[in-house]
Amino acid sequence: MVSANLYFYQANQLETNWYDDKSFSSATQFEQALRKIEQANLSHPNNPHYLITQGLIYEWGGISNEFDKKKQKELLLQAKSYYLKAVERRPTWPVTWATLAILKWRLEEIDQEMIDFLQQADKYGQHTDEVSQAWLEVGFYVYKTKSVYTPQIIKGLRKHLKLSMLDKRQEIRQSTFSIVKRHNAGLLLCSWSANYDFDTTWYDKNFCQNKKNQP
Repeated sequence: MVSANLYFYQANQLETNWYDDKSFSSATQFEQALRKIEQANLSHPNNPHYLITQGLIYEWGGISNEFDKKKQKELLLQAKSYYLKAVERRPTWPVTWATLAILKWRLEEIDQEMIDFLQQADKYGQHTDEVSQAWLEVGFYVYKTKSVYTPQIIKGLRKHLKLSMLDKRQEIRQSTFSIVKRHNAGLLLCSWSANYDFDTTWYDKNFCQNKKNQP
């Protein structure tokens, strides 16, 4: 167990550094982290923390420019398999469900399974930051592309947009701003927030001024 924890710590530190820097420096560094977490999982199998960390490392590889598109997809599918193993063992962890929904979106697998992952995330952690971010990221994509799954996500999307806008923390505001801007959903935000009973000034300044000035 001590050996497993040491390997996990080493892999987790690399993954944390990548998160801070938004990338890793080389394919060699990726392979190093992968070896460490594989050793942790061999030493202490079925630990959901270790499984999630291995999934995260694969996912970082899957979004890295160090690899070609074919390799990226292979790594993302590997990540998905480890996240699924993790939720089998801890089905009440909302962030893992949210991560799975985002991963499906990355893979362009817009299907019922992705919607189910979002709903599981909401079920177990509707007030969790990562859950609201996943709902906005995936939900806006589904809504803006007029997907057949829109009726299943519209209520949850509106709920998590409101929850995010209620949060006054600067990091949540910036995250919400980035997601709304990325999906060109500013006018949608303005429309839905028009009757909110709380202060939306920060978002109004960023998204709604042009709309208010329209005749």
